[in-house]
Amino acid sequence: MIFPGDIYHHKFQPNLTPVWILVAINVFVYLFTLVGFPDPARNYRPEIYQEKITKLSEMYRQTLDPIELENFEPDNVQAMIRDSRFWVRAQNFPFKGDQVKIEDTKLFLSELRSEYLKSPQYTFGLSPSPTSLWAWFTYQFLHTGFFHLAMNLFFLFLVLNVLQKHVPQPWVYSVYVISGIGGGVAYLYMNQYNEIAVLGASGAICGLMAFLSVVCNIKNIEWSYFLSPLKGYHGIIYLPAYLLFPVYLLSDFTTVLYSNSGVQSSVAHSAHIGGTLVGFAMGLIFIGEQKSKLYFLKKWGHALPPSDFSEFRDKID
Repeated sequence: MIFPGDIYHHKFQPNLTPVWILVAINVFVYLFTLVGFPDPARNYRPEIYQEKITKLSEMYRQTLDPIELENFEPDNVQAMIRDSRFWVRAQNFPFKGDQVKIEDTKLFLSELRSEYLKSPQYTFGLSPSPTSLWAWFTYQFLHTGFFHLAMNLFFLFLVLNVLQKHVPQPWVYSVYVISGIGGGVAYLYMNQYNEIAVLGASGAICGLMAFLSVVCNIKNIEWSYFLSPLKGYHGIIYLPAYLLFPVYLLSDFTTVLYSNSGVQSSVAHSAHIGGTLVGFAMGLIFIGEQKSKLYFLKKWGHALPPSDFSEFRDKID
């Protein structure tokens, strides 16, 4: 395993830097917001719930075309209740089978939808029918569970510790938010039938990694590797920043090319791609800005007092 940044020697010193501010916001929102799709199993006995899911799966299968059936997973409950087309079709579709059970399953599906529409995930998450413009911002700080939060914060912490050494703080915040918006645009474009709102900072984090890979490109940055706890098999190495793309970001592109997994998968690969593309673009803009400043400094820097010239040059470097 290899991760960008130093996970072994970092001193735990919270302060008002982008890494701690963004981590704190994500943790605060997670602790004070109950998010995620309500667990439908909590209202039923296990055997009754399994029976309803089996019937729901059977009905969902009947609404799919032959190509969709190839990727259908009968036990993937989330895929069935994510698909907005199923919610609509279920009302008037000529299902085959026991009509009493079919009507009972329709009621079960209606209950799932009702619970979802009351949940913070629907209110603050991003879906094809966003509840407000704020959803484009709030979805970036919401998570479906502790593991989802922990994984995102792990990478956010590592990447920002490296990135904030190379770019001004306003750029860090801008890349996070704008990459998150870009991830949302890509998700909605590629997942038009996924009714369940997307949550998480992963699109923004992919944007930050792409931004770092462009800004630092061939510069060596810290990478932490771990093969085993034995001495000599874990530690820090220095490798070019551009390796972030093949190691972490390329897999999302290949996954979406192979299969549009918006409905079938719980991982929003399309949001990762959108965030990545925005991060790359903002990295190019940042480099262009720095080169422009350097050009004007060389052309007209002689007109500045020596102290101002040195200070301005150091900021660009």
